[in-house]
Amino acid sequence: MRKCTFLLPLHDNNGRPFPVRYGNKIKRELADTFGGYSIMGRCDGCCIMADGSLARDTTEIIVVCVPDYPSVDLLRKLVSGYAETLEQESIYFEVSSAVVEFVAPPATEARRYKIDKLEHAAIEACSVALPNDQVTE
Repeated sequence: MRKCTFLLPLHDNNGRPFPVRYGNKIKRELADTFGGYSIMGRCDGCCIMADGSLARDTTEIIVVCVPDYPSVDLLRKLVSGYAETLEQESIYFEVSSAVVEFVAPPATEARRYKIDKLEHAAIEACSVALPNDQVTE
């Protein structure tokens, strides 16, 4: 599995908070597609925009563990769609080489089976065409 991290902006380019429904829809899509996600907190950052201006933003750090490529590519496409919907020049996206495991108590083979099914479902989802309007009102 691959650990993928992206920074989801909480405000538009004028500093106004995004509607909560955007974040809720994104998080539901991540859970449905990959079986879950983790919010690792919030962080403040800045970057130089294409026009040379300095943009500051507060973002949520979102981690999604995916079964490997092509699931990483699917997540990258989803994040690209979020950037378009939220009118961002880009969204920070990181793919880690960390080894990710879900460790269950010894007596829960049924849970391991469920995790295997979720991994398989995420791989299957990669073959589904993504709509152009991934996040709408």
